[in-house]
Amino acid sequence: MKFNRRNFLKGIVGASAAVAAGCRTGRYGFHCARQIKPGQKLNIAAIGAWGKGFSDWVPMLKRGENIVALCDVDDTVFDKIAARLKDTDLGGVSFDLSKVKKYKDYRKLLDDADKL
Repeated sequence: MKFNRRNFLKGIVGASAAVAAGCRTGRYGFHCARQIKPGQKLNIAAIGAWGKGFSDWVPMLKRGENIVALCDVDDTVFDKIAARLKDTDLGGVSFDLSKVKKYKDYRKLLDDADKL
């Protein structure tokens, strides 16, 4: 394909339409996300569960979303998370870390994403 302004704009328009439709590219090609109905909870998997990851997924947990999987290369992180959650106000949301699937390799988490 020749790189020019017209082809660039076609690519941008196509990518924008795909993103607007909830589609993404991945290891196995082009995927479109399932449609979420109003009021339906999201199932969330976090890659990088401690530090910035913790500060990203805990607010989702407080909103009532389902945390179904956490991934971190450091096995000790899950003990740290359990201890920190005891001191964290979750706004009345009950959360059982033992029911969350734990991964060390993000590729395995992504392979299992449809099963979570």
